[in-house]
Parts: sequence; C-alpha cells; structure tokens
Amino acid sequence: MEDSRIILENFKKNLPILLVLVLFQIALCIAFYLDTHKKISSIIENSIYLDKFTNYIIAEINTEIEDIVSIEKLKEEIPLFLRRTRDVDEQIKLTLEILDKSAEIYTENTYIDKISLLVLRILPRHVLTNIISNIFIKTAIVSIDKIPTNLTQKLTKAKILEKNHSITEPLEVLLYPFDISNVKRVISKLDLAANTPIIEEGLALLVYFSFTPNAEYDPSTQEKYENREIKSKNIKKIKIQKGSILAYPGEPVTEEKFLYLAEYIKNLLNIEVYKTIFLFLITFLLSLFTVALISTFRKTKNLKILYTILLPMLLTPLIAQFLVKDIYKELTVFISLLPVYGIIGSLANGRKVTLIISVYYMLIFQIFILSSYLTLVYILSIASIIVIMSTTLKKRADFITIGLIVFFINFVFGLLILAFESGSFDTVQLMIFSFLSSFLNAMLGIGILPIFEYTYRLLTPFILYELISLEHPLMKELFEKAPGSYNHSQNVSILAEACAEAIDANSLLAKAGGMYHDIGKILNPEYFTENIEGNTRKEINPFLYVEIIKSHVTYGKELADKHRLPYELINIIQEHHGKSVIKYFYRLALKSDPNIDINLFRYQGPQPRSKESAIVSICDQIEAKTRSERELTQESIESIVEDTIATKMLSGDLEESNLTLSEIKKIKETLIRTIKSIYHSRIQYPK
Repeated sequence: MEDSRIILENFKKNLPILLVLVLFQIALCIAFYLDTHKKISSIIENSIYLDKFTNYIIAEINTEIEDIVSIEKLKEEIPLFLRRTRDVDEQIKLTLEILDKSAEIYTENTYIDKISLLVLRILPRHVLTNIISNIFIKTAIVSIDKIPTNLTQKLTKAKILEKNHSITEPLEVLLYPFDISNVKRVISKLDLAANTPIIEEGLALLVYFSFTPNAEYDPSTQEKYENREIKSKNIKKIKIQKGSILAYPGEPVTEEKFLYLAEYIKNLLNIEVYKTIFLFLITFLLSLFTVALISTFRKTKNLKILYTILLPMLLTPLIAQFLVKDIYKELTVFISLLPVYGIIGSLANGRKVTLIISVYYMLIFQIFILSSYLTLVYILSIASIIVIMSTTLKKRADFITIGLIVFFINFVFGLLILAFESGSFDTVQLMIFSFLSSFLNAMLGIGILPIFEYTYRLLTPFILYELISLEHPLMKELFEKAPGSYNHSQNVSILAEACAEAIDANSLLAKAGGMYHDIGKILNPEYFTENIEGNTRKEINPFLYVEIIKSHVTYGKELADKHRLPYELINIIQEHHGKSVIKYFYRLALKSDPNIDINLFRYQGPQPRSKESAIVSICDQIEAKTRSERELTQESIESIVEDTIATKMLSGDLEESNLTLSEIKKIKETLIRTIKSIYHSRIQYPK
C-alpha cells in the first residue's frame, strides 16, 4: 500500500515528462498524416501527362467506393433549392412606398412611363397589392454572387423553400442585377387581372425599381434532398481489390475515370485519418507506460533537466529524421543525438531512467520512421553501451573515446544493413554519416556538459575530479585559514572514499563530501579545537560558543552556493552533523542549570538523506574521536567505531540514509582497517 502511494506521488511529479512526450508524439502524428496526405494526393497528379496516364495506378487496399458517376448524373436531375429571404408583406410595403413617390423620384422617365405609373397609382390598392404579391411569390430573385457558378444552369428548375417551410416552384428565377426586359418577360407569363399593356409596362418599371434579391441558394436543403434521392435509388458501391490495376500507362484520362480515382483517393485519405488516430493512441499508451515505469523508482534525479532540456534534445531530431527518411532511408538512423543523451542523461537522471527513455525512443523510431530489426538492435546497442560507459568516465577527453566507439558501432551496423537488407547507400556514404554522427555527438557532449554543470549544478565525475583537486580556491582558503580543519577534512575524505567503495556508493562524492564538509570553519577557525591545539576558548560564553560552532554549517552552505558546488555536495555540508547534540558544551551548561533545554545545543539538521552523506557524517565523528586519543590500539579503534555507529543508529541519525545493516557492517570493517593504516605506528629513529 505504501509502495502504491509512493508510485502515485512520483507519477504526479513525472507528469511534465508525460506532457513533453505527448507533445512530441502529436508533432510526429501531424507530420505523419501530412506526409501521407501529400503522397496519396499526388498519386493522380504524378501519373498524368497530356491527358494520359503515364504509369500504372495499383490499388493499395481492399475498399469500396461510391459510384460517383451515377451519383453525379442523379444530382444533375435534382432541382436547385433556394431559400426565401424576404417576407411578402415587407416587399409589398416597400413597393407601394416607391410607387407613391415615383412622381417625385422618376422625373426623367418618358411620357409613357409616367402614364403607366400613374395608372398603377389609381388602381384600387387591394388589386395592386394582390398583383405585387403574385409577382413576388411567383418570382425568385437571386444575387449572382450568392450562387455557385456551376449551379446557374439549374435555375430553370429551381424550387423555393418558403418561410413556412413549404416548397413552391417559381414561374421564373431572375439573377440580380437584372434587366427590365427580364421583368417584362416574367409579367407577361403571369395571369394577372386587369392585364393591359400600360399596366404591364408600369408593373415592369415598379418591379425593376423596387424588387431586390428575395431568395438565396440553400446548400443544406440541397444536400438533404440529394442524399434522400441518392439513398432511395440504392446505388451500389464499386468494390476495389488490393493489387488491382486502376489505370494503365497510355490510357486516356476521362472524366469518369478521374472521378473514380478521386473517390479511391478520398477513401485512402480517410483510412489514413484513422491510422493516425490509432498511432496516436498506441504512442500515448507507450508514453504513459514509460512514465509509469519511471515512477516506480523512489526518486528521479534532476527531473527538471530531463523534461526541459534532455527530452527535447533527444526527441527533436526525430522530427528531422522523419522529414528526411525518404531521402537518406537507412542512414536516417544515424541522424540522432542518442549518444550524447545517453551520457548526459545517465549523469543527470541515472542509468535506469536513461535506458527506459532510450527504449521509448527506439520504439517511436520503429513506429514512425524505419521499421527494421537491425535498426532496433542498433539503437538498443548504442543506448546500452553508452549508459554502461557513463560510469567509467573520469575526464572530459573520454568523450573522444566514446565518439570513436559510436563511429565503430555505426559503421558495423551500416555494413550489416548493406549485407542483410540491401541498403540504399554505399560505404563512402556510410563512412561520412558514421563519422559525422559520432563527431558531432562527442563535440556536443564536450561543449554543453559544462553548461549543465554550472547552470543546474549537475553532479558529474568531471566536476568531482575538479573539486577534489587541492588547487580549488576553497581548499586553498581552508588550508590557509584553518589548517587543522583542512587536515581533518583530508583524513575524513580518505575514510569516506574507502567506505563508499566498500558498499558501491559514489566514492568520488563521498571523498569530495569529506573534503568540503567543514569549509564553513573558514569564518571562525580559532573557535574549533583542531585549529587551536585541542583547546577551547575558556573566556567565551558557552551559549555564544555553541552558536559559533553551529554556524559553520550555515556558512559552509553559503560558501558552497557562492562557488556553485553541486547540490549533492551542499546536502552533505548541511547534513554531516544531522541533529546531533554538542555534548561538551551541553554538559558544561548542565552544571549551572540542570533544566537547560537540550535543543539549544543541537544542530538544526537535516539528518543524512543519502548513503554518501551518512558515510561522511560517521567518518567525521570517528576521525575526530581517533585524533583525540593519545594512543590508538586495535581495541580502542574498534570501540570508537562501534560506539559511534551504534549511537548514530539509536539516535535515528541514519534512518533516512537508506543504509542497510549489511552495508553498515561493511562500513565498520572498512573504517577499522583504514584507520589502522592511517594512524599506524612507526619505529623510533635513533637520535
């Protein structure tokens, strides 16, 4: 139950990793769909020249396509549907208003026009209203820019969807703007009461001046009626078998053939949509599983570096690989930053996490770019070898060695691809790609690792080797200002390194922790016994003395921050005393006040939270005790080691360090052996 809770908490912390993985898989899915869409869409275009097919078009899938030719013929027979946009009453009102003002407005009209309009004005209004209403209902006026050009030929058999949802058939459809002759033709067709030439002339003028578009093309109604008609005819689909020839070289490109091929391409594109969605779901589950697997580890180091820098660095070239896979084919696998990711990832996040991400990369590469068992083995080999080698790195020049190994692996696998998969490249191209891949990865590693070390205070073997050098400014300052503390720190580092090696912990970190754990004593070296020949300052108030002693931890952290030491080293500086009590001054205080608060003499902690920190804490106390002994014997060394470790275990100082009992036993044995070698006795030379 506790493990499940920890995994769930870790999964929540690792959600940024999942987000980055999903964002990149979305980008790859989009690139995949666009690439496939482009290839499929160009099948017809690339196969036609001068109205003839230039090569075979062969069906890639079993599918059924619509009999698009029969459907198009049926659609041509279906009337055009228009939707009424203006109300009859509104049109009548507007028309009558214009008629009433016609004498004032149309002053330049001919004598006959004026007479005809005058006749209309003296007609009974109910008669004129009925006439206008009849014209409006029987005539559809459509703006020429509101109807698709290919549908204008169907205007002669149009139908109107009225505002009450009834369907009427107009006597005439006029395209707006229209000519007055068109209006006269419409009026002449109408069976109007009081139909005389003078009235027809007046009505034509009135309609011409007052009627505006009253209908528009209604695609939704058109589609509904077309689908209903097509469905009622039960037009059978055309079956296409995979491998069947859809077009032959030299065959003329007829409209019918083009429509059939277009429908086939449409089916292909629809399948690619589902395929892309399927790929996304598969890769999403893969991302989910990857993050869940990482979450089973108790702690992922430098999580922020992983999802902000390392994952984008590893996955961005995947998109580039996808874009050039058709150009470089098998060589695409070498356009990768997997080697440099393997090194930096192992140092920053640990080998297990790096290997899991590398396997994820391998599977994504297989899914989207190049599916081959040899590339699968290649990527897995590169990742495994690099992750293993990351533990052996000691100096930055080792990147060159790794580059040479990557070059060798690239070349060998390239030859295998040539031999077993008939690769589409020659040995010269293979040599160039292998060299560029290994060289660029090595140079990039050398170039960016110091940036990681400084910016993120990344703990690497290189930075630790530089820190344990006695030439470091902090070591020089400690030696000059606190020589006793410096000597003590050197002995602690020797003991800590030996203990870490005995239990397979990070011996370099333990050694550096031993050297730097007391750098805070640079501030007030004269208050520490090792710097004043084992004495204390009797004239100083014990309470003040204790605060000065405790402050060396705080000041040590400040110095470490100032010099941008790795966080793991800063933790050791903070934790090397844990929450232990400064017993010497506590006992002095008890003599004057038996009820004194013990917490006044206690370090603020925290307790050691790593094996290396716990080792430095143990070695620090044991080294101080052995130094205070006048004569060291086997028994006294064993007693000091046993008592110190037992006290730390009973006080709970080692609870958060993850040290096991078997490791503690090894530490005891190592300490006893190492202390004897450091403080061995010598023969007395004659005077």
